Amino acid sequence: MREQTPAILRNIMLEAESAMNAWYQLKLLRLQEGFVVEKLSGRKGHLGDRRAWFFWDQSEAEQAFERIVLKKTSPGRKRVYQVLQPRD
Repeated sequence: MREQTPAILRNIMLEAESAMNAWYQLKLLRLQEGFVVEKLSGRKGHLGDRRAWFFWDQSEAEQAFERIVLKKTSPGRKRVYQVLQPRD
Protein backbone atom coordinates (compact mmCIF):
# COMPACT_ATOMS: atom_id res chain seq x y z
CA MET A 1 0.00 0.00 0.00
CA ARG A 2 1.42 3.36 -1.06
CA GLU A 3 1.50 6.17 1.50
CA GLN A 4 -0.06 9.46 0.50
CA THR A 5 1.93 12.66 0.78
CA PRO A 6 0.31 15.06 3.26
CA ALA A 7 -1.47 17.98 1.60
CA ILE A 8 -0.13 21.37 2.70
CA LEU A 9 -3.18 23.50 3.47
CA ARG A 10 -1.27 26.48 4.89
CA ASN A 11 2.39 27.42 5.12
CA ILE A 12 4.03 30.47 6.66
CA MET A 13 7.66 31.46 7.17
CA LEU A 14 8.62 33.92 9.91
CA GLU A 15 11.96 35.54 10.70
CA ALA A 16 13.10 37.64 13.65
CA GLU A 17 15.54 40.52 13.59
CA SER A 18 18.05 38.83 15.85
CA ALA A 19 21.80 38.31 15.88
CA MET A 20 21.37 34.67 14.83
CA ASN A 21 18.58 35.31 12.27
CA ALA A 22 16.04 33.16 14.11
CA TRP A 23 13.37 31.67 11.83
CA TYR A 24 10.10 29.82 12.34
CA GLN A 25 8.12 27.82 9.79
CA LEU A 26 4.58 26.66 10.41
CA LYS A 27 2.57 24.27 8.22
CA LEU A 28 -0.98 23.00 8.39
CA LEU A 29 -1.13 19.53 6.83
CA ARG A 30 -4.04 17.31 5.91
CA LEU A 31 -3.45 13.61 6.49
CA GLN A 32 -5.78 10.70 5.84
CA GLU A 33 -6.33 10.38 9.58
CA GLY A 34 -6.72 14.08 10.48
CA PHE A 35 -4.72 17.31 10.53
CA VAL A 36 -1.27 18.29 11.77
CA VAL A 37 0.27 21.63 12.64
CA GLU A 38 4.01 21.23 12.10
CA LYS A 39 6.56 23.68 13.46
CA LEU A 40 10.19 23.96 12.37
CA SER A 41 12.46 26.57 13.94
CA GLY A 42 16.11 27.43 14.17
CA ARG A 43 18.71 29.98 13.26
CA LYS A 44 20.32 30.87 9.96
CA GLY A 45 21.40 27.65 8.27
CA HIS A 46 20.41 25.37 11.17
CA LEU A 47 17.30 23.45 12.17
CA GLY A 48 16.96 23.74 15.91
CA ASP A 49 13.57 22.27 16.75
CA ARG A 50 10.78 20.32 15.08
CA ARG A 51 7.38 19.70 16.66
CA ALA A 52 3.95 18.61 15.49
CA TRP A 53 0.46 18.64 16.96
CA PHE A 54 -2.30 16.31 15.72
CA PHE A 55 -5.97 17.31 15.46
CA TRP A 56 -8.99 15.30 14.36
CA ASP A 57 -10.88 18.47 13.40
CA GLN A 58 -9.70 20.92 10.71
CA SER A 59 -11.14 23.98 12.46
CA GLU A 60 -9.24 23.13 15.66
CA ALA A 61 -6.02 22.73 13.66
CA GLU A 62 -6.59 26.08 11.91
CA GLN A 63 -7.24 27.78 15.27
CA ALA A 64 -3.99 26.35 16.66
CA PHE A 65 -2.11 27.53 13.55
CA GLU A 66 -3.49 31.08 13.89
CA ARG A 67 -2.87 31.16 17.65
CA ILE A 68 0.82 30.33 17.13
CA VAL A 69 1.22 32.92 14.34
CA LEU A 70 -0.41 35.63 16.46
CA LYS A 71 1.77 34.74 19.43
CA LYS A 72 5.00 34.85 17.40
CA THR A 73 4.16 38.14 15.63
CA SER A 74 2.84 39.94 18.72
CA PRO A 75 4.64 43.30 19.22
CA GLY A 76 4.86 42.74 23.00
CA ARG A 77 7.27 39.80 22.68
CA LYS A 78 11.00 39.91 23.33
CA ARG A 79 11.62 38.29 19.93
CA VAL A 80 9.07 39.46 17.36
CA TYR A 81 8.86 37.53 14.11
CA GLN A 82 7.96 39.07 10.75
CA VAL A 83 6.16 37.22 7.94
CA LEU A 84 8.53 36.34 5.07
CA GLN A 85 5.97 34.74 2.81
CA PRO A 86 2.22 35.28 2.72
CA ARG A 87 -0.16 32.82 4.34
CA ASP A 88 -1.64 30.25 1.97
